[in-house]
Amino acid sequence: MSIFSHQHKFIFVHVAKTGGTSVDVTLARNCDHSEQFNTRKLNPNVDVLRRRIALEIRPKATAEQWDQYFKFAFVRNPWDRTVSIFRHLQSAKKMKSKEKFRYLDEITRRLKIRPKDFTFEIFVKAVLRDRVFDNYHWDKQIHCFTDEDNQNLFNFIGRYENLQQDFDAICKRLGFPAVKLPHHNKTGHHHYSSYYSAETELIVGQLYRDDVEMFDYQFERQPAYRPAISVLEVGSRLLARVTSTRNVLAKR
Repeated sequence: MSIFSHQHKFIFVHVAKTGGTSVDVTLARNCDHSEQFNTRKLNPNVDVLRRRIALEIRPKATAEQWDQYFKFAFVRNPWDRTVSIFRHLQSAKKMKSKEKFRYLDEITRRLKIRPKDFTFEIFVKAVLRDRVFDNYHWDKQIHCFTDEDNQNLFNFIGRYENLQQDFDAICKRLGFPAVKLPHHNKTGHHHYSSYYSAETELIVGQLYRDDVEMFDYQFERQPAYRPAISVLEVGSRLLARVTSTRNVLAKR
């Protein structure tokens, strides 16, 4: 959900899979329920890509309100966000998300595959690149807060990577008490880079080039794996080091 608060004079647009639910739920404690809205209801055709959400919201405010209200959203590394969207679709049934399960059901029906055969590579190539099924959830993030010339219309764009820190700055700006954000709609997965091949990395980078360039995102490699050391191994290494030190001292 997004929020248009006349009481506190702010507009928050929820960009999918950027921590927006956590932000919305927390901000809503300070707002009237009537101030929350779903961006998909702004446009009857929610499957259209390249919707300009900010331009759809703007007519709901006077020129003075639009200029004075604090407008903000959050963004996320596009390669990381793509994995999160895929995992959310993949686990829709387990998470009891009827909406996302309908999406998954329609995608697999069109591709003539079973849900269990729906892979990340298929999602990137068939859904995102070939567009067998469009939905604004996986549209470019900048389309939520820019005009048709890709000019930013908002006052503040926070980053998922600095979610708590940027949210604290927003609360300070709005005069709200600082609180720790809860974690809603979490999709557990390994480091996003482990999902990609060289080809899918390139495809996602090209599809979301505007997001990448505006926020200077890069594809980050997973840190090299270092196997855990057992307590016995630590003990044996310390013992070997002590023994070696004693031998050196004994020779002096």
